[in-house]
Amino acid sequence: MAQIINIAGAQAIDDPEYRYKMPRIIGKVEGRGNGIKTAIPNMVDVASSLHRPPGEVTKFFGCELGAQTTYNDDTERAIVNGAHETRVLQDKLSVYIEKFVLCPACKLPETSYKIKSEIIYHNCLACGAREMCDMQHKLTTYILKQHKIEKKAKAKSKDKDKKDKKSKKVPRQCHKRDEVFMQTSTRRRDASTASTRPHVAATASTRPRESPHVSRTYRGSSATA
Repeated sequence: MAQIINIAGAQAIDDPEYRYKMPRIIGKVEGRGNGIKTAIPNMVDVASSLHRPPGEVTKFFGCELGAQTTYNDDTERAIVNGAHETRVLQDKLSVYIEKFVLCPACKLPETSYKIKSEIIYHNCLACGAREMCDMQHKLTTYILKQHKIEKKAKAKSKDKDKKDKKSKKVPRQCHKRDEVFMQTSTRRRDASTASTRPHVAATASTRPRESPHVSRTYRGSSATA
């Protein structure tokens, strides 16, 4: 298990009560000859303590050491080509913390990136400061590229959600149309039924009735006969 140390940049922090902690980085040299490389098995834990993506921290080592780097999200495996001692990796990590993690104003690791007009800023949650990062460093190109990729992915997910909502609304609209059609047909049927009823009543009322006077006369004549 890696040793737990204070998160510090260029200046070391020896305060045992310091609440910002991180595991010391571990480097393991693998392979021989041209295929020699250094694996960092606890990269995810280190990056999580700094609130940064592990791929970004791995890329920083490549920029500083002039080596190719790879990070696999599925296996969480970070590789830096070449043989590099753990002490060297830890020193480079301190440089990364100083440039891309610590707030330039209060020096606390409470920052997040705010990107505007291709410029990266530190947004400090502790003191509220907003300071520009070192845009001359090569890592800024990687950060801006990843930001664009994430932005496109979010836009696609939003479009997909909108399409799903529209597809769910279509059956409801069809159902409403069916209800309106049924109501309209019912009204028409009721109206037609109501229009025929007076006609039937009128037909019944126009039937000839036998006059009471005629019937009496007929009975009287038969009696006389």
